[in-house]
Amino acid sequence: MNLNNPCYTGNNYANKYMKKLICTLLCCFTFSFLSYGQDKGYLYGLTQGESSRIIQYDITAHTLYQAHVLPEKPIQGYNNLIQASDGKLYGMTESGGTKDNGVIFSFDPIEFEYTILKNFGDIIQDGKSPDGSLIQASDGKLYGMTESGGTKDNGIIFSFDPIALTYTILKNFGDIQKDGRSPYGSLMQALDGKLYGMTESGGANDYGTIFSFDPESTNKPYAKLKDFTGSDGKSPYGNLIQAKNGKLYGLTQFGGTNGYGVVFAFDPFTKPANPTYQKWDFNVPNVDNFPDGDNVVNGAWPNGSLTEAFDGVKYKLYGMTESGGKNYGVIFSFDPAAPEITKLMDFDKQNGRSPYGSLTLASDAKLYGMTHRGGMYDDGVIFSYDPSMKVEPNEKYTVLANFDGKNGALPYASLTEVRLKNPNEVQPVDIISFMTKAVKSKIQLNWQVANELDIQKYEVERSADGLQFTAIGSVTAKNAVSPFPYSFIDQQPLANNNYYRLKIHERYAEPHYSAIKSATNLVRAFKISLMPNPVISSANLELEIGGESTVQLKLQDLQGRTVKQWPDKVVRGGIQVFSLPMDEVAAGSYLLVAESPIGKQVLRLIKVNE
Repeated sequence: MNLNNPCYTGNNYANKYMKKLICTLLCCFTFSFLSYGQDKGYLYGLTQGESSRIIQYDITAHTLYQAHVLPEKPIQGYNNLIQASDGKLYGMTESGGTKDNGVIFSFDPIEFEYTILKNFGDIIQDGKSPDGSLIQASDGKLYGMTESGGTKDNGIIFSFDPIALTYTILKNFGDIQKDGRSPYGSLMQALDGKLYGMTESGGANDYGTIFSFDPESTNKPYAKLKDFTGSDGKSPYGNLIQAKNGKLYGLTQFGGTNGYGVVFAFDPFTKPANPTYQKWDFNVPNVDNFPDGDNVVNGAWPNGSLTEAFDGVKYKLYGMTESGGKNYGVIFSFDPAAPEITKLMDFDKQNGRSPYGSLTLASDAKLYGMTHRGGMYDDGVIFSYDPSMKVEPNEKYTVLANFDGKNGALPYASLTEVRLKNPNEVQPVDIISFMTKAVKSKIQLNWQVANELDIQKYEVERSADGLQFTAIGSVTAKNAVSPFPYSFIDQQPLANNNYYRLKIHERYAEPHYSAIKSATNLVRAFKISLMPNPVISSANLELEIGGESTVQLKLQDLQGRTVKQWPDKVVRGGIQVFSLPMDEVAAGSYLLVAESPIGKQVLRLIKVNE
């Protein structure tokens, strides 16, 4: 609460009218022109050691601030901050708190209020030492993991309700045979609504695992999906992401052919009973044949996670390695369509060294990150990288700030973009939760709001890619003070992935939007895959579709011209495989286009000669 703010009158519905009136009069009498409603962007992060604090970087003013000094100088590990739907930042520390096992905390970026919400270890067999970050799932709760503690001291999965302030242990790692243990990264929520994560060790080979957790299931919500073997990667420290092609992608710190880690793709959706896994190595060995990570040209030992961004032509995945390149780590890209790892630039100590976290895609389409060391004082730097700038890769990189110990030092984690509104601005509605759920052939949207002020309606918009949205219906607002639930059913969702947002229409102001939520239409799913690819003379096309449908198949060149068309295929639900002869097709790159009444799928195909 900001008691010095003359426009602060509380949060209740009646006071909002008074606040609007007072602020209007003040503006009129002082002839001040305030740009209410315009967000300002900041990057927030955590530094550690003697400089343990929450830091704030102003993207517009290019200024680094100290937002809050953390008590007890806790170890941070790979803990990132997240901004939840209530506007507050939430995070964890690896140590500190009443039991020195770490805490869950919140930070209000408007009022600069820091609050400890949970001390790990304050109950019997509690989790200890979280080394990852929280996420806010579609049910509004925060989910996270700890590296140790629990019934087997192998870590736990937990939930925390930021409204009710309730903490629940959901899973004890090690409670089944050959289970994973010691998770270092974070969970992520995929389009199917499940949470996916990794453990750093445990599993059949003690090299870590990939698992899923269904927060809505009461019967065996946890499933181990993969055991890392070492040769296909081991010891993942980051989290998974779901790319635009629907697959999950991640990094392992070690393992692979050369021991320097891998980029991998994991698909538990196309064939849930037999998920597919592919890996690509950081595979250029160092020149002195000594396994220290030096001079590994395309990088070595990635600690963080991947980030999907647009390079001006296509979407690629971007990441960093702790070592390799010129000994101090690299920024690299990975093209899922190629696929290959491409080193983009080397850290050289002056511009930073040894990044442990991940890149953050901000609203200006740039990537932002931090290094653990290097820079002017060897305490790390904050930097930006513009993937779409048409210059040499090294020229896309800019050091924005140098840590010096006073303003923070030695960050292990990543930055989080936070949008801050003018604190005097009247918020017309508080969105408490916004969830999507597939129900048979339909998708149901549920949202709960409070303190509605002159809201006319909620327009539901849908998208196939999360970029271009179309209105599909609306719900009239009730203008309720107390929490009020709304719902909407999409009777004919798109095949596969559906993205939704609410366009909130106000009576006296321009519309604004909610966060984007997603759901997968499993009944009308339409997916294709091709093996082998590249193709020599023929390939097997696997079609998966919900219900009976006719599929048209054609091959196009990269200019969109049809070079071959096959007879229509009738698919009677499930998965069917068809042979596609291509002897007469010239060598080159093509697009295989499959169209059905419920959707369209396009796959890159490469034809080669024997």
